[in-house]
Amino acid sequence: MAYLRIGLYHLAVQNNPARTVSDVLAFVQNLPNDASRSQTLSATEDMRPRSLQRDNEVWIGEFTRIHKIDTLPLTHPSGQERVLEFGPDDPHPSEHTVFLFDPQSNVLHIDEHAGAVTHAGFARYIQAVEQLRSVSATPIIGADAMMRFARQENFSRITVSLAGMDNAEYLRSLGFNQEELLRLIDLFNAPKVKLEMSIASRKHDPEGLARVRETVGALLNLPSKQLKKLVVEGREQGGSEDFPVDLIKGRVKYIKEVELDQGRIADADRYRAVREAWERNRDELRGRFTAAPEQPQ
Repeated sequence: MAYLRIGLYHLAVQNNPARTVSDVLAFVQNLPNDASRSQTLSATEDMRPRSLQRDNEVWIGEFTRIHKIDTLPLTHPSGQERVLEFGPDDPHPSEHTVFLFDPQSNVLHIDEHAGAVTHAGFARYIQAVEQLRSVSATPIIGADAMMRFARQENFSRITVSLAGMDNAEYLRSLGFNQEELLRLIDLFNAPKVKLEMSIASRKHDPEGLARVRETVGALLNLPSKQLKKLVVEGREQGGSEDFPVDLIKGRVKYIKEVELDQGRIADADRYRAVREAWERNRDELRGRFTAAPEQPQ
């Protein structure tokens, strides 16, 4: 047996003129199935749709993450070893990721597994393929956790745990400009970082409240493999006691147990899982989110 984990993320586009994710997917679908569909997201990673179709209400398909490596070591149990080399024009190792996107809620449902295309990679592809101003992918937090977070008007503490931080690139890309912190992470090549920030002021401060909420929103855009903990402590206006809100445990997700097929999860199970995740949460998410494109700022 194995487990499939489907992550749910709300996508938002900022561009002038206004564009939607559905517009971009339709544009890509009309491209020839060749290199014109591919986008280089980093020096070692290309991404392209393996399949893409509009299925009545939703977009569904697979994206491929191509690892631009030159060599791959091979080993036999007998002890034989060799290196497989890839030329510039050869196929390279890749990972396929099944997704479902609902244009009515702007919610991405994506199969999360080791080496998969991440929600952040999906958003970067949508942004790059039509050179949009920005595309964000924010985890869907359950309504209960969001209501508790919204009630907090005075904050006292934020606890953040990050993992897999090879350097400060992710924090910097999200707009964190505390250079001493960024240089410290770069210097020690810190794989794990735990930040615990106490907020001294207890007065109702609209500007400070907005900064806290903006910071929390930016942190939630980190890949799930890196943001391991995000707990916000605070109290209601006029309240006497702080209460914590765990925004990681509060994420909406779908986990499905499946049988292995010759040691692997069948593609049909992955497609079935993203559709089941969508069907389970469709009505609530369509009620929470609008399908209108983000207006340029």
